[in-house]
Amino acid sequence: MWIVTGNPQYANNTASILWAWSTINKIFVGQNAPLEAGWGVDSMTRSAELLKYTWPGWTKELETTYIKWVNKLIMPQLRNEILSRLPLGNWHSTVAECKMQFAIFTDDRPLFEEALYDWRRVMDAWLFPHGEFWETKRDIYHSQFGLGGLVQLAELAWQQGVDVYDYSDSKLRIGMEYHADIIMGGVPFSSNWYKIIGNGFLPCGWEVGYNHFNGRRGLQLPITAGMLNRKRPEKYVFHWGLGTLTHFQAARALINGFFPAGGGDGRRPEAPQVYVPRYSQEGWDDDDGSHSDGPPPAVPASVANATNATAGRDAANASAASARAAGAAGGAGPEKTAALHGTASINATIGAAKAGTAAIKGALKAGAAAAWLLAAPVKAGQHPAGPTDQQVSLLVSIKAG
Repeated sequence: MWIVTGNPQYANNTASILWAWSTINKIFVGQNAPLEAGWGVDSMTRSAELLKYTWPGWTKELETTYIKWVNKLIMPQLRNEILSRLPLGNWHSTVAECKMQFAIFTDDRPLFEEALYDWRRVMDAWLFPHGEFWETKRDIYHSQFGLGGLVQLAELAWQQGVDVYDYSDSKLRIGMEYHADIIMGGVPFSSNWYKIIGNGFLPCGWEVGYNHFNGRRGLQLPITAGMLNRKRPEKYVFHWGLGTLTHFQAARALINGFFPAGGGDGRRPEAPQVYVPRYSQEGWDDDDGSHSDGPPPAVPASVANATNATAGRDAANASAASARAAGAAGGAGPEKTAALHGTASINATIGAAKAGTAAIKGALKAGAAAAWLLAAPVKAGQHPAGPTDQQVSLLVSIKAG
């Protein structure tokens, strides 16, 4: 909402939530802890990524405190040994996506590779070549949970320059059509033993996946297309959704990852990287006493106080330009492109078009990323495309709903 409306109170509220969890929460356990850690921290890290590169109230103190909390309490759950005893499924795809989102936020290449490794294991064991999932005959809700994590991780990887969408003979695309058929009332298998249950639509990566396979690759997914035409717009559930807002007819704007400098002409991506997993089980050491007993520290004034709207937009413009310049100068490090540090969101483009915020428009024109909600890079010298009329109208319908 901060990016769409330009109202700094939304950014302030988000930062306050991040600060509260990072300073108050001292224990994270329970039977479903790995899954719930993945659900929550994936969304929280996504929000932190957006604030870091678009909101002038973001502070290093908040960033450091949040990262330490995740490393100390959440990361052990994302590596919980129970995950090795459960059949590969929706838990693992959620955990893998959360790892990758956090890896991008912290510029952690080993964790990025670990997330890809986890994703590949699920793809190999959970998806069958004909499109069925291991959990299809459990229910379609959990099948969509698993699909959502797999698709959204593939999009994250794409925006960092790694294409895994077509891994294992495009089982993701085949699985999307297979399950869209079930949701729309078809039964792609016959059985006297199983009754399909939980076959309602959930906003779990459908728009994101369709935008890639149809929008970028030009492949036909007629059943998925028909389903989306009836089910739009996607809402937000756990850590999935809002794909209509961010990805509907947005293939050109989101193709950024493989264009050379000055690209963006709608061509297919050039020379996508072949995924070769380099699994790392790097441990985390956070014994510096940052989570000692006692009352939580007070919320910093920069987090607690809302930013003046006009000054905030001017500062956002300058901050975005500075981040872009720093990235272009090579500040992103050898493992990521300069654009990784200039990330923002396609939502910024949509918000600027809707609200008419001149400063945000200026920041985008200056080279701040017009990418996805999940933090996408833009190559040096590349400029984002503006929102389509359909995206703006969908934004209006979502707000009205």
